[in-house]
Amino acid sequence: MEIKEADKMLNVKYAGFGGYMEFPCYEDEKGKIYFDVNNGAGGLNLYTGAYRNEEGEIVGESDTKVTDDVECEQPFVRHARENDYRMLGRLKSDCEYFLNFGAGREDVLYYENVEEQCNAMEKIWNSFEDNDKPEWITPEQIQEYRDRMNQKLKENGLSSYVEGLSDALDETNRMLSGISEKNVMESATNVSEKINEYKNEQMTLPLSNFEFDDEDGYLHFTVTADDYELEGLFRIHDPENGSDMELVSIDYGYLHPVIEQQWSSIEEMLKQVVMQREMTDVKADIETEETESEYEEISSPHL
Repeated sequence: MEIKEADKMLNVKYAGFGGYMEFPCYEDEKGKIYFDVNNGAGGLNLYTGAYRNEEGEIVGESDTKVTDDVECEQPFVRHARENDYRMLGRLKSDCEYFLNFGAGREDVLYYENVEEQCNAMEKIWNSFEDNDKPEWITPEQIQEYRDRMNQKLKENGLSSYVEGLSDALDETNRMLSGISEKNVMESATNVSEKINEYKNEQMTLPLSNFEFDDEDGYLHFTVTADDYELEGLFRIHDPENGSDMELVSIDYGYLHPVIEQQWSSIEEMLKQVVMQREMTDVKADIETEETESEYEEISSPHL
């Protein structure tokens, strides 16, 4: 059904959004309200059916198309790139959620990755013309989100590592509760023998100059190949950059084919070096505890 009155001009003004579809709404000089079912795109396409309820809200649903000529000085017109604005806003909201209720989990992000999320935000922002660039977010704020979220990831990784160490220590304490120092020393000896096996049977390239970087989670070392001393890097724990207990690099190793041939053996050897150090630390802790225990017994008065 259509309503049409010949040569009649309908003057309206924008009145906001309303109805269950949240269409832009317009009000004429008599107070009658209409829905623009074009939703702000492609000119006005008014329908009756809108009205205000007791609270003054515009409600209802589209009913009859208005075919009169319509005039409006300032109609609501959607921006051609509204979807891009919406997407940028969505990505920004994801970042806020990540830093707060999301507890630093990347799966709450649209791209499920901090770097990809921030890269996409920068790409959208830079794609706008200067007069269309949003003021509610800036490149500096996007970089701040990137820095804060990466810091959150690092903190989460450290927290997980500490929890893992705590669990490992609990298990070690449980195992050591019925084990003597002799048993621990025998275990350390076994690790040392294992290292010697790799040295004698699998390794022909000598490793030396071990330096543990506990703060960053790496082991620096030197491997000798063809009379050249090459510096190497072994990752003990740095989840932000890769897997634990992994050989990362050997400088100029590509110049020495034997390096590639024995890469796995070198990596295994370095794992044993780390294990030997951990066992030595455990032994030292036990000796300290036993010394303190003996001192307490000597110092305690006997009745």
